[in-house]
Formats: sequence, structure tokens, C-alpha cells
Amino acid sequence: MNNVIIASLAKGQLIPVLVFFAFITMIVKMPSQDVSSLMFSIFSGLETGKLVGYAGALGLTGGWYYHARWQRRAFEAEMRRITEERDAAQARVLPSVVESSRLEGPKKRRKES
Repeated sequence: MNNVIIASLAKGQLIPVLVFFAFITMIVKMPSQDVSSLMFSIFSGLETGKLVGYAGALGLTGGWYYHARWQRRAFEAEMRRITEERDAAQARVLPSVVESSRLEGPKKRRKES
């Protein structure tokens, strides 16, 4: 459990999960008549258009999240590709000068004299 909390905190997902569980806990603790009136008021607000802005905000937030995730993955793939091209170019031009340019074998540190 500790590792899950640390991982979600590192990814920025802990606060939204805690808010969601707090909301669910509040609904579960409510009397059943209040829950049904809450649901009817939410649906009537959506029907009359009063809550369309909130629904749109939720949709836009979800779209932003998936787009940012897609962009991050594309950026990381491009960085890996550029790094491989750089290393290959360095290996061709400066094979014995730059330690990171060696394509095969472990990279060893050269002792400074």
C-alpha cells in the first residue's frame, strides 16, 4: 500500500483519487432519500442546461489529460531517436575522443592524468 501511495504521489494522482473517494464516502453516508434527490437535481440541471458548463469542463479536462500523455510519449520517442543518431554520428567522427560515442561494449571512464 505504501508503494502505491508513493507512486501515485509521484505521478500527481493522489489528490484526485482522495477527492474522488471523499465524494463517494459522502454519498454513501447520505440518507437514501437525499441521494435520490441529489441525482434528480443533477439530471434536471443537465436537462435544463445549467450544468452543461461543468460537463464540458470535465470533457475538456479529460481530453487535455490524454493529449498531454500522448505528447509526452511522442516527445520521449523523438528524444530517444535523436540520441541514437547523435551517438552514431559521434562514433563515426570522434570514435576515440568521446567516451559516449562507443557503440559496442561497456563505457569505461578514462583516468585523468
